[in-house]
Amino acid sequence: MKLDESVEVYPAHGAGSLCGKYLSNDRSSTIAKEKKFNYALKTMSKEAFIEMLLTDLPEVPAYFSKDAELNRQGAARLDSLERPRAMNAADFRKELESGALLLDIRNTSNSTAGRIKGSLNIGLSGQFASWAGSLIEFGTPILLIGEDLLSINEAIRRLARVGIESVVAYLKNGISEWIKEGYEVETHSSIGVDELKNVMANESALLLLDVRRKREYDAGHIQTAINIPLDQLGKHLHEIPRDSKLAVICTGGYRSTIAKSLLERNGFADVMNVRGGMASWQNSSCELSKKDESTVCSIT
Repeated sequence: MKLDESVEVYPAHGAGSLCGKYLSNDRSSTIAKEKKFNYALKTMSKEAFIEMLLTDLPEVPAYFSKDAELNRQGAARLDSLERPRAMNAADFRKELESGALLLDIRNTSNSTAGRIKGSLNIGLSGQFASWAGSLIEFGTPILLIGEDLLSINEAIRRLARVGIESVVAYLKNGISEWIKEGYEVETHSSIGVDELKNVMANESALLLLDVRRKREYDAGHIQTAINIPLDQLGKHLHEIPRDSKLAVICTGGYRSTIAKSLLERNGFADVMNVRGGMASWQNSSCELSKKDESTVCSIT
């Protein structure tokens, strides 16, 4: 902070990283800008700073330890990585049938956009790299489907930041190419909070799955919801009845979209994403349950 205010500042972590809180999307800054806008540089006591910095820290993702080892070895330069191939729909389908993971990076939480069966949908707009690192095993061959080449390049760069350097190819011209060739797509089924309330009132078989972190769930949740945080969902799939009609909810729809695609990849057939998530639920003046209430049901 003693440096001249014109000095440029470059981030050590990208937006969406779980290495810190409220990380900016900016690729660069200045000392002057940080002094003006950085929440951690406001005048406060040492004790207040410590409390502010350590409150509500995210859990450490499983891939962090792998990244630490990669850093010790020395990460390769981004421009030294083999460039993924642009594939037409027919070749893309053959590659998919060979066992590669199809990663759909489009943001489909509040849409009915068609998706290729078996794809894992992690939208580029949110904590894309962190969730990819948490849910995708390192070394897994990856096929990408996105809106355009710009988003594909951004995904490749952000995946590399967390150590995922195994993108094999991407679908040239995106989902429109797939549909044009007559290949099947699935509709992204979703439900609004008003409709959800009606379904909950009339269908006792509905299972509401809250995939937020435990502390978020404990702070307030829908009474009948069970809690399996997204990063633990893969380990608890066997605890969810296969014939259940599922509605998946998070804060705003981003994580529940990922969870929905993960469930469908693992054979769950009747899964809906709750549009707008808990934010919409609360905006509609719906009641919440808290951690200490006996009605809470949670899978641990």
